[in-house]
Amino acid sequence: MAIVERSINIDEELRKVKLQKCELNDYQTYIIDNKIAGKDCLEPYEKTKEVYETLLNATIREDGGRNALFGFYYQFLVAIDYLVELIEGKWDFMSFEIHDDIILCKEGTDQPCVRFVQVKTSKHPSLSYSSTELCSRTEKKFKHGDQETKMRINDSWLDKLFFNAELFKGKGEIKQQFQLVTNFTFHVSISKKDSETKNINHYRKNKSFLGMDIKDDDPFYHKLKDSVVNSDGIEYDYHVQTGMSVRELLSKTQILERVDYLSSFRDGICNRLGNMLSKTIKVDGGATVLDDDINWLIGEMCASCSERDDKLVLFIDREKAMNLATKLLERATKYSDDFSKAVGNKKLIDEALEKTIQEVLNTHSEAAQYFEDIAITTKQQLYRWVEDGGTILQLISRFYEGRDESIDFHIKMHKSQREDTVYALIVIFILLKIINNDINISSNYKSILTKEVLNSLEKKYDLAFIKVDNYYYEDVLKKLNEIITRLHIQSHDDLLLMTIEAPHRIVIHGVHDRSDTISFNESNIEVVSLSKPSISQLGENTESMTEVNYKFLLIPWHAIESKYSRFRRNKDDFSDFQNTLNETWNKLSKVVE
Repeated sequence: MAIVERSINIDEELRKVKLQKCELNDYQTYIIDNKIAGKDCLEPYEKTKEVYETLLNATIREDGGRNALFGFYYQFLVAIDYLVELIEGKWDFMSFEIHDDIILCKEGTDQPCVRFVQVKTSKHPSLSYSSTELCSRTEKKFKHGDQETKMRINDSWLDKLFFNAELFKGKGEIKQQFQLVTNFTFHVSISKKDSETKNINHYRKNKSFLGMDIKDDDPFYHKLKDSVVNSDGIEYDYHVQTGMSVRELLSKTQILERVDYLSSFRDGICNRLGNMLSKTIKVDGGATVLDDDINWLIGEMCASCSERDDKLVLFIDREKAMNLATKLLERATKYSDDFSKAVGNKKLIDEALEKTIQEVLNTHSEAAQYFEDIAITTKQQLYRWVEDGGTILQLISRFYEGRDESIDFHIKMHKSQREDTVYALIVIFILLKIINNDINISSNYKSILTKEVLNSLEKKYDLAFIKVDNYYYEDVLKKLNEIITRLHIQSHDDLLLMTIEAPHRIVIHGVHDRSDTISFNESNIEVVSLSKPSISQLGENTESMTEVNYKFLLIPWHAIESKYSRFRRNKDDFSDFQNTLNETWNKLSKVVE
């Protein structure tokens, strides 16, 4: 009881800080929640706080590790900046820590291009170029018999950048570019009598990398034109080793000085990523990308590293970059309600529902009230899907492609097509709710658009949806085969769920071509047979194959839509329409072997 008597008032703000700053066990959480905390129970946090503040406030004797960590983090930020260009198609791939800090490449053109990038950081916002290793070479002693000779070795930043030209010596068809990216600016002291070309502005302006005129008094050329040796003391001639002279290499060089604080550079990248996402899927809303997303992206890039010669390397092609953009899009939609609406969540839902109700009002106003009531429950269901982290883009992708959302897919899809697809889904969901109100989007499936249905006998079954355009029956089978084959190869969980109850019901949405030799006015059972290697009792792969059959009941949705069109056209009684719809659906969805 003594602790309770000495209890202190812990306000909500302090409680939040504690929960954010340290991990508390159940006992500590209980103490804080019930405000019975005394001096003793605060001790673990206070001690941690004391050590933490002591470490931060004490003078640091050695900060090389922190500087290296900052440099590496900044290098990742530069790589993410280039990742945007990779997603936009300017480059075909980017490598990280392979031969140089960053390498970019564009292939498949008349003149392929490769850019070598070095990233340098400093705690000083401005440095004299001569005080850095930009073009300053180290003097080293070499023994020749009994004599010792001092010679300069090619170890400056520009030398190391130009070494890469050895990789493409004699390949004139490949355009080579050299870039130095810094978080500080270089300055050059120029006396009045010196030529204006002694400054380095031409390197800053060399955005085309096409090759500029390098004067004799160029400050970098002045430093690098002298004879030099490599680290072994062997003479190094650039023209011999790389096929280009020092002057030619410098003409293809650009200096990019990003003179800003770390936070402002990161903010700029966040904005650029947000604009890229908005532009990519053709919406006006601004996607919200936060610092946490940048850190997540760096983590994803690190996770993509592969091991080579006991070292880690990172290689990102455009496909991998697009996958990262897709994941980033999912994160962005959760932050901004405006963007969430713009990319097709609540905005497209509302517009499609309004279009559906207006359609009924214009053709059969007496039945509008019934549809409005059902539309409200449909809207609530779809809103729950969005609030639980789902997106309308995912539903569209699963409907069309039988896979989760892909930015590539949505780039090709016109805005009006996206709106029409959501409208089609809304009509399907409303009509199915007229048939049976207990129907929900399934959260079990990862790729196929599926709903859980409870029939009149209180028996649950899953119902999948596939979208096709004007089609023949063979087109439906081809698309179904493609989807199932892909899932089969990936050993996808969706297929395991489908085999629980066979045949699996699939609604086919689209306009059936009546000239087709196969009538598709009634449901048809189809079997997709696929094979995979069998495993012997010894656990070794054998030449034999195991056939796996997937059975599906294909339900033509146009048979339902025709009833809906007739109902609006003839202004039929809603109860009669509901009975007709139920009879048609029960006939189509009934599994008959």
